[in-house]
Amino acid sequence: MKKHRTFIKKYWNPLLIIGFGIAILCAGCRSISHTNISREESVTSSVPRAFVWKGDCSSESAFVNSERPIIPGHYEYLPDPKEPGRGLVFAAHLTPDFPPSDPEKFRLYPGIYFDQFLPGSITVSCDIKVDDLTPSELGPYSDKPWLSLVSLFDETTRVGGTNWHPSVMVNLVGTPGHYRLQGYSIGSAGKTTVFFDEIKDGPVFPIGKWVTVRVEADVKTGQVRIYQDNVLVSAGPYLDKPGLAGVHMGLYANRKMTQATVLNDNITITVGD
Repeated sequence: MKKHRTFIKKYWNPLLIIGFGIAILCAGCRSISHTNISREESVTSSVPRAFVWKGDCSSESAFVNSERPIIPGHYEYLPDPKEPGRGLVFAAHLTPDFPPSDPEKFRLYPGIYFDQFLPGSITVSCDIKVDDLTPSELGPYSDKPWLSLVSLFDETTRVGGTNWHPSVMVNLVGTPGHYRLQGYSIGSAGKTTVFFDEIKDGPVFPIGKWVTVRVEADVKTGQVRIYQDNVLVSAGPYLDKPGLAGVHMGLYANRKMTQATVLNDNITITVGD
């Protein structure tokens, strides 16, 4: 089953790259390589500069510089049986028999890793569905079981960095019936980490249902705001480089997690003024 979606809309300015499952709009990008794409160029100097990327999560090629192999039953692209109308989505399944390659963490996620650092404020949006959690009590990034759903990077080796540095992460925390999204920022070289305070009367994160998670990082004001279905759920400071080198969603957890399912669909990334 394949998706047939059109991502063309009235974007401002420079280079629009459209291929199966993706649409990229960038200003001043030197090179972005994908197969089977067409290019259009226009010039509108009065409009702000920005970069927009869209992916439908229907295959590994719908991401950027991601080459993980399919692992049947654990890392694959298939329809959500409860919402088959979505078409193919990314599906990560952690089970007790999954053989980890990392002694500390489970990494079941495709990447969106750009070839150059993109300066400016950041908005990342993705449809996410979480289910089958064991243990059911989740903490933040610590010695408790934790599950991360979104990671933003301001440095990767692909853009010339010395390591991979996440600037903002979004974790699922809490207990059944009381799950919520919690963001946190990581300063340069991991020297400073700030966990965001809980938003009073914020919505519960529903298990087994699709939600749209949006992360907005304003690098001018130094603020991060995280939304669940357009409702603010977490907010705090932005601590590091003013821009984006890459993103991943999927399933990222420590070894204290033994079971989890995470589905992804409809990713949009915007970087710029």
